[in-house]
Amino acid sequence: MAGFGLDRLLGPNIYSVGHFSPILVADGDLWRVVTANLLHGFPLHFFINLLGLLIVGRMAERALGSARTICVMGAAALGAMATSGLLLDESVVGVSGVIFGLAGAVFWLELGHGGELPAWWRFPRPVLGLVILAFCADVALGFFLPIIAGEAHLGGFVAGMLATAALTRRTPLGAPESLPSRALAAAVAATTLLAVGAAAIELVGEGDYVVRHAARLAELPGVAAEDLNNHAWFIAIDPDSTHEQLEAALLLAERAVAQTGAAEATMLDTLAEVQFQLGWSAQAIATIDQAIVQEPDESYYREQRRRFTGERPADDRPPDPGLRPERSRERRLPLPPDEAGLRV
Repeated sequence: MAGFGLDRLLGPNIYSVGHFSPILVADGDLWRVVTANLLHGFPLHFFINLLGLLIVGRMAERALGSARTICVMGAAALGAMATSGLLLDESVVGVSGVIFGLAGAVFWLELGHGGELPAWWRFPRPVLGLVILAFCADVALGFFLPIIAGEAHLGGFVAGMLATAALTRRTPLGAPESLPSRALAAAVAATTLLAVGAAAIELVGEGDYVVRHAARLAELPGVAAEDLNNHAWFIAIDPDSTHEQLEAALLLAERAVAQTGAAEATMLDTLAEVQFQLGWSAQAIATIDQAIVQEPDESYYREQRRRFTGERPADDRPPDPGLRPERSRERRLPLPPDEAGLRV
């Protein structure tokens, strides 16, 4: 289930155009710094973050007011993605960094402005200790569990604390919201709308977005061979892919094979699959033969060859070895649903 149905509501390319990618942001897709916070990888991810946003957001808002809380959220969103860009080279989605930014705001208020808070708003010290321990555990797990973007959470937390410190330096808690804070909150809202609009314009721009995006990745320096391979694979196995899209996938697959020196059977298989879908059976057979040489004990590649020669029905693709637990990182979705290679 990709992204809690957003692919069904907004089209299957919503993640492709909106997720955070350091390479694509550096190439000009600045809107991804914002839109990535609005996307989620799967329903549980969405519901957990929604619950966290409601609980921690309310805790921050009752002390800071709505305008300053929005400012903290904007700072946390930028901090989370900026930290991801510096420390990660994988895709990131989710509002978790914003939630941690709000937690950073609550933490700062507790330590720096505890005397201004009503007693029933404050954390009991044992609870505060558990919160700090949970935060440290989350950040640490991010370095061991590929799906958790601990770096983004850390960046959001620090940005939320710093923003709260700046916003409360001269304006006491409980004071009427100032014009500057309201103006800054309006700027955060406007930036969000502009980012969503920019992504929408890119998505519905001239020509086929899948073709444009694949061609761009095929030419963009620094894209990992695995990412090129994954994009090509999921275009190749999509029954609705057009001939033009398959030709774009061919560019991706050829570059992935070239970058790995034709030494990775998985990538050779992707290239062979694209060639087969284009109707180039002879080329597909020659390519899959190279994969068989790389991994002679893997029956999957021999079964692929039987498809390409007509001994096996063309639509009867053998189970992908990349989906086996021991090989789950060899062929990954570059975007959701529910696969490794995406940080949340």
